Amino acid sequence: MLILFIIFLLNMGFGLSNRPWFHHSLLSLDLVAILSAVLGRLLNHPISHWISRKRPFEEQYMRSLLDHDPGESFPSNHATGAFALVIPFIFVPGYALVLLVLAILLAFSRIYCGLHYVSDVWAGALTGMGLSFIGLFVLSLLPSTTIMQ
Repeated sequence: MLILFIIFLLNMGFGLSNRPWFHHSLLSLDLVAILSAVLGRLLNHPISHWISRKRPFEEQYMRSLLDHDPGESFPSNHATGAFALVIPFIFVPGYALVLLVLAILLAFSRIYCGLHYVSDVWAGALTGMGLSFIGLFVLSLLPSTTIMQ
């Protein structure tokens, strides 16, 4: 939740409010990002319990680089949240490359640290991206809302 609040504050500052599309578009994108991340978390919870896949450090002879409690691995909540938060902002100049790199690094770190399999991260990333694109589509259908002007 702290990351969501930081994104909102960043959109409120740094002179973005002087741009003609700011109040309408970036706040709408904030809403899509936040709702996509929350829905992703709610969607992943029953899926992870249903599939009940253990983390790599629980099933194989390896140690995790981070201390982590045992639990379900599929899909990755971190990847879901990262990509759900990033996708709405790929249309905003100056945001896309930095945010995509950060999301990819976060996803890779989950594999590198032994907390997730590659398929866990892919499933999480696709879930987050899918929810964000659905949110952007719904946003585009609303008559008083535009993503960019």
